[in-house]
Amino acid sequence: MPRRHRRKPTSLPPLPSDGAVFYGTERQPGPGWDREETYLVRRVGRDRAKKYYLCPGCNQNVVPGERHVVAWPETAGHRGEDRRHWHASCWDRR
Repeated sequence: MPRRHRRKPTSLPPLPSDGAVFYGTERQPGPGWDREETYLVRRVGRDRAKKYYLCPGCNQNVVPGERHVVAWPETAGHRGEDRRHWHASCWDRR
């Protein structure tokens, strides 16, 4: 009877202890006025965008159904008042 070749299990890189990968949060440098601060960033898809927001990058509305970015300073934790909703293009060129 032939032997079966079994692959050795590959080790996966460890996940961050704060669950950032699980929740889809990235760490990125802040906007121009706050470059020294690290921001936590989440991308929001069209299907999850349900409300109107004001983009701080261009002072225009982020309308429901438009993909966008939610960003807040890492030092703020998860306080809702520090989160800002940006157009994806405004955040990318900040």
